[in-house]
Amino acid sequence: MQYDVFISYSRKDYVDESGNVIKGSIVEKIKNLLKDNGISYWFDEDGINSGDEFAHLIANSIKNSKVLIFVSSENSNKSEWTRKEIATAISYKKKIIPFKYDDAPYDDSINFYISDFDYIAYNNEDKSFKRLVSSIKQYLEHEAVAVNKQKIEKLEAEQKVLEEKCNETVDKINSIEKEICKLDKNRKERLLEHLGYEKKDGTANLQAKPNKKNGWLIAVLLLVLVYAVVISVMNFGNSATEEEIHTVVEEVEPVVTQPEEKKIEAKPVKKELKDITVKVNGASFEMIAVKGNGKIGDFLIGKFEVTQGLWKTVMGTTISQQRDKLDPSFKLRGVGDNMPMYYINWNDCQDFIKKLNSLTGKKFRMPSEAEWEYAAKGGAKGGVVPQGWNEDNSNGGTHLVGSKEPNALGLYDMTGNVSEWCRDKKGYEHVVKGGCWASSTENCKVTSRSYLDEMIRSDETGLRLVMD
Repeated sequence: MQYDVFISYSRKDYVDESGNVIKGSIVEKIKNLLKDNGISYWFDEDGINSGDEFAHLIANSIKNSKVLIFVSSENSNKSEWTRKEIATAISYKKKIIPFKYDDAPYDDSINFYISDFDYIAYNNEDKSFKRLVSSIKQYLEHEAVAVNKQKIEKLEAEQKVLEEKCNETVDKINSIEKEICKLDKNRKERLLEHLGYEKKDGTANLQAKPNKKNGWLIAVLLLVLVYAVVISVMNFGNSATEEEIHTVVEEVEPVVTQPEEKKIEAKPVKKELKDITVKVNGASFEMIAVKGNGKIGDFLIGKFEVTQGLWKTVMGTTISQQRDKLDPSFKLRGVGDNMPMYYINWNDCQDFIKKLNSLTGKKFRMPSEAEWEYAAKGGAKGGVVPQGWNEDNSNGGTHLVGSKEPNALGLYDMTGNVSEWCRDKKGYEHVVKGGCWASSTENCKVTSRSYLDEMIRSDETGLRLVMD
């Protein structure tokens, strides 16, 4: 669903410590203001939750809104979530309108993003609210005009291409007619008879040439019927004989050929996959062989999630540098060579895989959701999926890979620690599996699925490699 406005605010400015809505709060006033002026909005009524599902909801709601109103206050300037929302809005190139409820200065990271933006100060309620509504409506009208202009330009471009094709078709027909006219009268009549033209007064005559403006469909049909035959005649030139013209016409007729005898070739025997250890630039990681079940083929999958050490070896960037691409003020949820990599979006993962393949000469890729889930359940062996690091035991961050019990295949952290990108997608959103350090136990089930936009970098999402 599309919205006009996304409201970014601090929960403390909307409800009291008991969770009751504060009557007359600035957030409630802005909601009512938008509603009264027919401006649709998205608003997180229930407060901040943890996990990829909520991050996806927030990101998707910002993506589907045209304007983000940042209700700036002492509380919201300290909120990590408002910083993430502003950063996401900027990545989607959304209009941001800061509404300063009090005189509290922007947090450094927020100041980095919106210091140059014009803001609306809440000093006179009537004037401030009128200016806010006016700013939103002016932008919405401007965007609507821009969208309509783009549509008109696209239609005009398509019309121009269509007219050019029509003219090209008519020019080809004219050229063909000229070549036919070069033939002597007798050969011309015989050829036109083969092409199905009627004789009038003992002479075969061409039909009227199609009009360039409204006859292009007729021209196309004529081209399809005539072009294959006549283009060959044109290659013969003026020296073509009647026999050659008959030969050209006959070549258009369908030719029935006998089916070739099928050759039986021995199918190559597929080698059985075995566990392997891959070395790259002094680092190594293990891949576990998974036997398929008929619906899923055999494949190799990483014993551990991609670690920060492996990422640095391949890409040359640290977890801090990846975090800084999003916002230097965001928290690091565990640092170390044997900690899982995070703050990586789907496109970052594709770059990593491409470079890893170049370095090793192998063909690594992301798992499909079906492969991931099959491996998480233990493959053909089956078995209980051990509990991973989640909101109940993670203490708010990631942990060393392999520090929990493995599943039946010897794979670690298939649930919890960081959730993992899969290659399956819906639009610009890709499947994310496994839950993470901030997810509930329910959302860490191997059958749970969430979607995340391919451009989102999160402190909750990493990667596990697969290879055929």
